[in-house]
Amino acid sequence: MVLSLSPQNAIVVSNSCDNQRATILVAPLEEIAVTGNAVARWKNIRERATGTKTTKRFYLPGSERFGLRRSQALLDEFTPLESSFLEMSGARGATLACGLSGKAIEHLQWAVAGFFGRNSRDDLAWPSKEDLGLMLEFVKSELEKPTLSLEDRADLTEQEALVEERLASPDCD
Repeated sequence: MVLSLSPQNAIVVSNSCDNQRATILVAPLEEIAVTGNAVARWKNIRERATGTKTTKRFYLPGSERFGLRRSQALLDEFTPLESSFLEMSGARGATLACGLSGKAIEHLQWAVAGFFGRNSRDDLAWPSKEDLGLMLEFVKSELEKPTLSLEDRADLTEQEALVEERLASPDCD
């Protein structure tokens, strides 16, 4: 279900049996814009809705009926809400905007399981010495790009130093 908590909407990601308890888990919604021609927009939407590129976002189509714009739930920003807060917010205009279809609930369950179940590893946690050498070449090639932003350049420079340090470590295989 989508809650309208002015000025921010959120999706309830707790199981329905959990909603009877004192705390429910919600993820804020962020409106998204999809640009380009019709083909590019469809590809973008299809990837967001069905792809596995990121488990941190859950696509929600817009709904004229419920006054919701195309958005994504930010699964990496889950927030617990106490029932007392919801009761207080209800008096201030928080409302249930809409629910999800059975297929959408099934996909949300899959997305949440993927988010919590993925084994995220830092790039330096798994590569062999050979892989680290390739990573270092990649980082150096990226640093040669003249259009690189200052922020990206700083991140890549830090990454370069970390890879070089790991390569110099006696523990590196």
